[in-house]
Amino acid sequence: MNEEQLRAQLNAVYSSTSWRITAPLRTLSGLVRAGKLPRARIKSRIVSILRFLAKSEMVRRIGKRVLSHTPKLRNKLQGLLLQPAIPTTFVDLSRINSPKNLQSAETEAILKQIKMMRKEF
Repeated sequence: MNEEQLRAQLNAVYSSTSWRITAPLRTLSGLVRAGKLPRARIKSRIVSILRFLAKSEMVRRIGKRVLSHTPKLRNKLQGLLLQPAIPTTFVDLSRINSPKNLQSAETEAILKQIKMMRKEF
């Protein structure tokens, strides 16, 4: 393959739906690997989101169909959902962004990434 074909193929990947859908996961995993977000905090958020989504019959039906092809992921998600609920605090971004609350540069960078993820969807 020549360079032009490789660039076209790469652009196709970057513009695909799956690439856009998994963008928040890639961002979060990067933050966790960099040590900017504790794993336990992310895990508790994921469990909360999964429990919320599991309330919808349509999401459960689609999830069962999709997860039937990936037994390892299905088992991992089931294990997460069966764990006792870990209370987490809700972060109100509007309060955090007020000038009264001073933040570290690291916190500001994380909030900026979260806002960018929200805009993508």
